[in-house]
Amino acid sequence: MQHISLPRTNYPACCYKLCVYYSLLRTRRATNARYLTQMQDNVTELAIS
Repeated sequence: MQHISLPRTNYPACCYKLCVYYSLLRTRRATNARYLTQMQDNVTELAIS
C-alpha cells in the first residue's frame, strides 16, 4: 500500500469519510426497510378490518 499516488496525510481522512458514508447508508437502508415493513403491516391490518 506504499505506492499509492495520493498524499499520505489525505488518504486516511478519505478512507474515514467513505467508511462513515457507507455505514450511514447501510443504517439508513436498514431503517427504511423496517419502516416499509411496518407500513405494510398497518396496511394489511386495515385491509383485514
